[in-house]
Amino acid sequence: RILSLSSLFPPTYSIMSAVKKGATKCMDESYSGDGAWMNLGYKDVNMDAKTREANLKNLFDKLIANPDDHINVLAKDEPYKQDCQRLATTMYDSTMKNKNAAGPVLDVGCGYASQSLLFHDKFPKCQYTGINIGQAQVEAGQKRVAGLAGVEIKQASATDLSDFEPNHFSNVFALECAFHFDPRTVFLEEAMKVLQPGGKLAMMDIIGHKPLWADRVNKWGYVYGTI
Repeated sequence: RILSLSSLFPPTYSIMSAVKKGATKCMDESYSGDGAWMNLGYKDVNMDAKTREANLKNLFDKLIANPDDHINVLAKDEPYKQDCQRLATTMYDSTMKNKNAAGPVLDVGCGYASQSLLFHDKFPKCQYTGINIGQAQVEAGQKRVAGLAGVEIKQASATDLSDFEPNHFSNVFALECAFHFDPRTVFLEEAMKVLQPGGKLAMMDIIGHKPLWADRVNKWGYVYGTI
């Protein structure tokens, strides 16, 4: 079994603050989830610095101007959505080499199903299961994937995957959500149980720059993989 870990060093924590605030609003008001991503995203490495800075400034200006509506601002900002799509695509492509793959996959923490729709578009033959622990996100995600063959969204915990058969999934994914899991080690153990022999786990997680974070991350990475 292959454990594939990737780290993301965000350009600023302001985006994360906006996402967190927006997520709280969503859970409180049962936001529909249309167009919503709950990630930091990857900037295009080929983008020139001025364009990147202009995109970020434009986004921050809109977030500041709409302090109580961050989630809708993020949902409508095309450069931000492209960054999130780039992030998810990088994770999926890291272990999904066959575009015609049909094996069952598990996507832990699939949010409002934006990444679920992206995955289905890239790998339409796969049997996709996305899970969230929050009911509001599950319900919004289910509405967005309704009618798509081979795609389901369920409520479940990343640290208790006992609802799924052992050795069932060919791939398990976790997109910028493992830092929420308490503890992450239990999620890794659960993922190993539900993965088929030779199955693959791909994660994108948020790594902080502060010395305390760095110390904890390095110890965790040393035990469980390369960061």
